[in-house]
Amino acid sequence: MKINEFVNDQLVDVLNKYSDEPNKVGSLLRQAVSNSENKEMIVPVLGMQGLGKSTLINALLRENILPSEVDETTCVPVEVKYGEEEKAEVHFENKSDVDIVNTQVELANYVDNNFNPANKKGVERIVLFRKNNLLKSGLIVVDLPGVGSLTIENENTTKRYIENLCTAIFVIPIVPTMRKTERIFIKGAWSQFSTAIFVKNRWAKEEDGVVLNSESDLEVEESVSHDTKELKKLAGELQNMFSDGDLVVVNAYKGIYGALNRNETMVVESNIEILKGKLEHLASNWESEKTRALMTKLEMGLLVTKHSIENLLKEQALSAEDVKRKRKEEYDNYVKITREINNKVLETRQLLNDKEEEIFKLARKKSEECAGSIRARVYHVIDQGVVDGPKLSEAFNDIQEDEMETYFDAIFAKMQEIKFEVEGKFAEIQDIVSSENDFSQETISFNRNSAYKPEKGAEPVGGILGGVVGMYFLVPLLGSNPAGWAVAGVLAASSIVFSLVGRLTKKLVMKGRMNNAKSEISPTIDEIESSLRKTVREKFEEASNKIKAALDRVISERREEERRLYEQINMPVNNEKTPVLTKDLEYVEQRMKELQNYE
Repeated sequence: MKINEFVNDQLVDVLNKYSDEPNKVGSLLRQAVSNSENKEMIVPVLGMQGLGKSTLINALLRENILPSEVDETTCVPVEVKYGEEEKAEVHFENKSDVDIVNTQVELANYVDNNFNPANKKGVERIVLFRKNNLLKSGLIVVDLPGVGSLTIENENTTKRYIENLCTAIFVIPIVPTMRKTERIFIKGAWSQFSTAIFVKNRWAKEEDGVVLNSESDLEVEESVSHDTKELKKLAGELQNMFSDGDLVVVNAYKGIYGALNRNETMVVESNIEILKGKLEHLASNWESEKTRALMTKLEMGLLVTKHSIENLLKEQALSAEDVKRKRKEEYDNYVKITREINNKVLETRQLLNDKEEEIFKLARKKSEECAGSIRARVYHVIDQGVVDGPKLSEAFNDIQEDEMETYFDAIFAKMQEIKFEVEGKFAEIQDIVSSENDFSQETISFNRNSAYKPEKGAEPVGGILGGVVGMYFLVPLLGSNPAGWAVAGVLAASSIVFSLVGRLTKKLVMKGRMNNAKSEISPTIDEIESSLRKTVREKFEEASNKIKAALDRVISERREEERRLYEQINMPVNNEKTPVLTKDLEYVEQRMKELQNYE
């Protein structure tokens, strides 16, 4: 029996009968089953600009469809998904019309930064449909603008996708090894999910039908060794998994060249098939994970309903006075627990207020130190006579990468510390709720959903931090993964700063020799300092306000349930319900046995 057949109309009706709006257990489970049938798994390809991400996707697809020039190309996200009719749909930000394109040349008019600078055409995304077996399982590969782009619009596009991803492919260069800017970005993004694929793309060129590598085998070996150590260190800091051999070296150019020229030996040598295998493994695990989560929801929904029916049956045998006494006892306990939860909520709000001041002070101090160090080091370079545009630009980039890593590490560490403290407070709230559930299991109650209603008050908190204290069947099975609020400020700040640096670099290159190098550079350094401080403040306030709003919902829903419990104290018991309750209990127990034998 398929799982969508298991959750039939009768089961939904019985589960709904013993739960109240808006959390009808049966309806929630049916929605979860419906969501589980969506087989799509989005995998963005992330990395600094100019690393060959589009070429990599072309190699995976074995066709040259995405524009892939050496310069910054992709300026809008391109979602590559399965479709029997091969075409591309261009979706716009401010209009419902969809343009249809069919060739790489047409696609470039929207994707290529040369034809659509800073996305002036207002393209929201492009959906590229390909009849490709790799995509048939529901895998969607997304080509995104490069991190470190010269335009803030491109950075924001990439960041929007990161906020909702469950995994990703990170592309990092062979020469040079993983740069500080990449380490900052990877640390921020990787903290939001545990599974990722890391790829080193080996550069190559074609001469007289022969593909020649741009980096030597020794350079590749040393680069892999160095970055494997760096990624292990990052994984340890983030408590993620990364082992020797997890860093895949591919030659995307060789892969697509071999595919287009029907040279399978070249395709195999490119290692593209190894990367493809990793993607297929991710997709297969995605399906099993969805099934596991859905089975857990079903089990809990049945258990909760069984408990509610058993409570109601026990009430049938009690006198009116005994029922009233038990209901009053449950109400009094609920009020007591709500008071304890309210105190924890107040403590959490105060913690956020205190930490807000701490992070603001830290951001102000570290941004001043960062800007001061950049200014001192750049001025020292200028004093040494380096005023030529390209040389000064290169020195400035090296210096700012150095100092920005120090800044971001400090901010990231503090935000992670705050995140853990807040989660600790949520855990304390959950402990209180758990003690209430233990009480409700020992208390006979006419309130049909008393067994799970206390958890309802904690669900909004779980929703904010990805299910820290949410109950399984009250959290959507396939809801979007909340952004890692602890690093949101870091990612946003890096977007702004790298864009500022990019503009300055371009300006210096165009300027050539500079008589007033310090005066030209100083305003940009001031702008960097201001942007760092402002962005961290804004992002922390945004995250803090969302958490506070969730805490308010906790208290609001607790009070609503408190009122319902009070009204039910004097409600009469309908003893005629015993046959119906007995029949429903037998049905639920039978479905529980079927679930245990379900494969």
